Amino acid sequence: MDFEFYNTTTPASGAKRALIPLQRILRRILRPMLHRLRDLLTLLSQRQQEAAANVDALDARIELLEAQAKKAAAEQKALELEHLAMVRRLAQLEELLLQSINIRHDADVTEIPGLPSLAPVESNGSFRKAS
Repeated sequence: MDFEFYNTTTPASGAKRALIPLQRILRRILRPMLHRLRDLLTLLSQRQQEAAANVDALDARIELLEAQAKKAAAEQKALELEHLAMVRRLAQLEELLLQSINIRHDADVTEIPGLPSLAPVESNGSFRKAS
């Protein structure tokens, strides 16, 4: 940006020509202040551009983090659903095991010839100790 607004002049015509020497004197008196103002405005403009670049970089970082968070949430949801399915399958297996134990207990069969007993129940109906 051009911050040297004080260097622009318009061609004067008529009575305005009498103001030109006064403008030059004022410009010469105010020149140090105007140069300092120009330098400060330039510095502020540079800092504003740097801040805008930082904001853009942070926006890109936020978008990346949001995408990672969505991916992590989807993975967590999939893991929860997989855990739920596994627990349901385990419950079915437990039911089948209990049914087979009850069937064996009801039939008074404690052992199948050639296979060890799977039921933790003795022939008298009491539970046997784990070995």
